[in-house]
Amino acid sequence: MFKSLLKALCLLPVVASADTFYVEQARQGTTASAAVERLVKNELTTKGHTVVANAENSQWSLTADTIKLGNTYIVTLTKSQDSKLVYSDKLKSTSLDDLDVVAARLVTGALNDVSAANSITVDTVTENESIGTTVKTRVTRQTYLGFGPTKVANLDTNNTGENFAAGALWGVDDQFSLRAGFNLNNVSDSPADMTGVSIGGHYYLDKKKHALYAVGLAGYRWAESHDPVANSSFLREGQSESGWGVEAGIGTHFYRTASANIAAELTYNQALFEVTDGAPGSLGAKLMVFW
Repeated sequence: MFKSLLKALCLLPVVASADTFYVEQARQGTTASAAVERLVKNELTTKGHTVVANAENSQWSLTADTIKLGNTYIVTLTKSQDSKLVYSDKLKSTSLDDLDVVAARLVTGALNDVSAANSITVDTVTENESIGTTVKTRVTRQTYLGFGPTKVANLDTNNTGENFAAGALWGVDDQFSLRAGFNLNNVSDSPADMTGVSIGGHYYLDKKKHALYAVGLAGYRWAESHDPVANSSFLREGQSESGWGVEAGIGTHFYRTASANIAAELTYNQALFEVTDGAPGSLGAKLMVFW
């Protein structure tokens, strides 16, 4: 009895959010029109909604019109309730292979009453879009440069410095990338600097073009607490150590579907060895440029 009640409670939000749809038969009767009609129905059922055979038994009605102009398919999806139009949008496709993507994005837009263009994700870039400025990020490598302020610990200074980063991302899939790079933390006019090379992972929390991500890296570090040699602004002497270290952080990557994009990142870099007062570390924020 308890298990049955628990299952019912778990299913309640799904049932409460499910709607009933009537999908009007394709008017043109072409292969592409029939395919889009079926794809729209499949997308609705995949998202937990019900497709019925009569408009009278539905909460909403959807109509998908597909026309071909030259080598381009134009798919228009309209949503109505009680014969009143409440939503309409269209997308283009230069290939029959992309009609499933077009149908999925139009349905998503209709369900949320937003432009289908705003429902684009990294894994739903069509061939038509890739001809322009939008490209898939999978199987591509991006180089990056980053710059921003940093605060170091256990290196005999309380001053704020600068941190620089450079490296590359190799996309494994739409949400995970391998990341390798170089990082420099330097505090001008003070006895502190820390550099390192690292490799690790870069994971996006979703597939949207503006996506939050988490990063985890490990590698080798060099840290130094030093003082200028008397009468010299270039020569320095002090205590330095090297060893392994780790780095973790979060960020937001903007315009991931474009070939060049930017990100804002906050990371903490921790060495696993001691220099003077303890194991050195740094907390830094960076503006990242990817291309």
